[in-house]
Amino acid sequence: MDTSELEGLLQQAEQLTASISGNEDFPRLEKNLHQILQNSNQLWSKTAGGGSAAPGVKASVLMGSKGLDLPNLQQQLTSISDSNVLQRVETKEEVDLQSVLKSERQTLILSLINETNKRTLEDSQRRHWDSVLRQWDQEKQHVLTTLMGSQDLLVDLSVPTTAPTIAPSTAASHNMTKLEVLYARKVSLFNQKTVEGGLVPNLLDLFKEVGDLSGDSFSEELWHMAAAMVQPEGAPLHSLASGGDLQSDLLQCRHSDKAHNLIVKNSLRYLTQRFRRYMQSLVFENISDVSLGGVPSLLNLAKGYLGITLKSTSSQSGCEDGLVEGYPVWALLFVCLRAGDVGTAAEIARRAPQGIGDFISVMEEFSSSHGSLSHNTRVQLRLAYRRTVCRSTDPYKRAVYCVLAQCDVLENHSSVCSKVEDYIWLKLSQVHQSSYDVDLASTDCMSLPQLQGLLTKDYGEAHFQAQSQPFLYFQVLWLTGLFEDAVEFLSRNVHLRPHAVHLALLLREERLLLQPEDTRSTQLLSLTVDEESGVTVKQLNFVRLITLYVKKFDKSDPGEALQYFFLLRDQSFDGNCSNMNATDDMFIYCVAELVSETRDFALLFGSRDSNDIRHPGILDKLDPANTPRMIAKVAQDSEKRGLFEDAVYLYDLAGDKEKHRAIDLLNRLLVPVIPTVSGSGSRDRIVQMATEIAERYRRKGYVGSQAAVKTFYHLLDLATFYDLYHQGLHDEALDMISKLQLVPLLQSPGHLEQLLDNFRGLSEEIKQCFPGILITTMKILTHKYNQTVGRGNSSLMNGSFSNTAGDSSKHNLRAKAQQLTTFAGRIPYRLPGDVNTQLAQMELLMN
Repeated sequence: MDTSELEGLLQQAEQLTASISGNEDFPRLEKNLHQILQNSNQLWSKTAGGGSAAPGVKASVLMGSKGLDLPNLQQQLTSISDSNVLQRVETKEEVDLQSVLKSERQTLILSLINETNKRTLEDSQRRHWDSVLRQWDQEKQHVLTTLMGSQDLLVDLSVPTTAPTIAPSTAASHNMTKLEVLYARKVSLFNQKTVEGGLVPNLLDLFKEVGDLSGDSFSEELWHMAAAMVQPEGAPLHSLASGGDLQSDLLQCRHSDKAHNLIVKNSLRYLTQRFRRYMQSLVFENISDVSLGGVPSLLNLAKGYLGITLKSTSSQSGCEDGLVEGYPVWALLFVCLRAGDVGTAAEIARRAPQGIGDFISVMEEFSSSHGSLSHNTRVQLRLAYRRTVCRSTDPYKRAVYCVLAQCDVLENHSSVCSKVEDYIWLKLSQVHQSSYDVDLASTDCMSLPQLQGLLTKDYGEAHFQAQSQPFLYFQVLWLTGLFEDAVEFLSRNVHLRPHAVHLALLLREERLLLQPEDTRSTQLLSLTVDEESGVTVKQLNFVRLITLYVKKFDKSDPGEALQYFFLLRDQSFDGNCSNMNATDDMFIYCVAELVSETRDFALLFGSRDSNDIRHPGILDKLDPANTPRMIAKVAQDSEKRGLFEDAVYLYDLAGDKEKHRAIDLLNRLLVPVIPTVSGSGSRDRIVQMATEIAERYRRKGYVGSQAAVKTFYHLLDLATFYDLYHQGLHDEALDMISKLQLVPLLQSPGHLEQLLDNFRGLSEEIKQCFPGILITTMKILTHKYNQTVGRGNSSLMNGSFSNTAGDSSKHNLRAKAQQLTTFAGRIPYRLPGDVNTQLAQMELLMN
């Protein structure tokens, strides 16, 4: 290269350096060549050899050369809303109608499944809690029944020293009072005569005898009162019924005007007769202070009574219209009316010295019409009472007018009606005979339902002191026709409950007792509204009353309890029990409950002797035609309850038609117990029962399935086999199992195949016994093998080297064990997993 060229290059370099130094826009680089080379290599490695980052760098350099800021552009793109872009894209996409419909259909199906699942879960929970609450209500009812059935409210929590036993039923049990025993005897006699047919004794007469024998004035008077209302001298209440459906016809009868009039008439007759007896007793007790005259008459008795009562009041002030034979005329009239002698009352009115005006004609009409007045006459009497009589100073005159005119029903006349019986007589005398009269002047008249409401709602038990004077309040209820209320009130008192039960029984027999359709209610007295008349009706749960009463002595005296349950034979069963049919009655249900609690089968149902002859029980005396069917029903109930031994006994007792069920149950009972050791209670009971039944059937024959009977006898033979094994009699046990031909113990050809064929024809009960049979038989063979080996070792020790018989016996036992193991593996039955293992292990020990 020339010098001129070098100088030219130098000059150009200086110019460039000067231009660069003068331009401040370019940065100055203060690095040597080596440093520049290193930096260049680093940049090259990042761009050309940078892998996945190289395209980005190149793109950034390229876009930067075109005037675009790539980082800012990326930020702008991310700021754009994705939702708007997607929405715009979706609007442009084509719709797949088939996919949309399929998706909607699947959504509807899934929603329906979820809704159904939710409703099913809620319904199952509701049913579960309903069932729990129903079971709890039944348990509470059972507890309350147990407590109410006990005479004492205190429960003895002391532990008895001896086990409780059920004594046989006698006529005078310690759990029954004297009164209860007397009633039970009459009920038993009534049932006996009913079953025998012919002339049935009057139930009221039987119960009146109980009242006379009890020595209790309360009982005696109670049945006189019952007779006066239920079976009076005239027509009884049930004679008004016209037939048809019993409860509906009885409801119409009890709430009719005729029935109300008859109730009032019977009550007034009883009250007047009782008042006469009271006057006689009072006068004769004070005979020295009164003068009865020569001829006995009600007038002389009334004078004697007034001579005592008016003397006790120490005043006759206020008496009007003069005297008759020295006694106030209105007082004599009132006493005669109170005693029910309207003829004597009319005579006294005629003999009044000062005259009592038109009242004489009123009394004559009242006497001639046997205690009734015409409507016009009553209206005139009411007008006279309102004008003048109501302000009279004579209390007897006001009372007589109120009785005859049947007015001023709110006045109690306490000055002349000092006793409750007088008050009831007064109010009953004011009761109108028809609803027509009541509608005329409802504010001044009273009907029988209104009187009943006044006594029970306005006054009630507290006013009459019912707890301390139960007979008084019962009298109020009974004489006003509240029969169901009266019975329910007496049933609350444990000492008076026998009277309540038998009063209800009398009302039921006389077709006077109103009963609810649903007998499952825990309440004795229920209120219902009649749909036709709109009248509130009180109904007594007769079934509940009987079960509560019997609960006290049903365990100690089941015979007497059965007599009372027999009274429920015409009551249909409306409970929830799988063993009861729609045609069954409460008698069958109660007998089933009684038997399950007492288990006194021999007393109630009888028993069978060794000759298969059934001796009758109490039930045969009550209903001999239906006794086998009832025994079968109770057996079914016992089977449902899990009382299989009781069910077997009852099925066998029911007769030939049910014996096959006894055999089937016995087979099921024998299977789990026959392998156990003798001496356990359940095994001994079941085997003994089965043995007795087998002996009877073997002598008398068996009508039923021969396969079941064959299984039955096989199971008994297996029980004998196990007994021999547990007693250590292995040879006898091996002979027994060999005779049964159940397992292969013979070496004859084809024996194994024959037993395999026979196995298919065996019953399921026998097949269930095979695991135990195989194990026990193998244990016997192993034991005999060990004995043979032991005898062989003893021979060697004694110096005898020849034991051919022992070797043959061991070989025979090993062959039987091998054959038994082969049989266990080939039978077409699923054995437990450890059976084959145990058999193989014991066989291996022999080899």
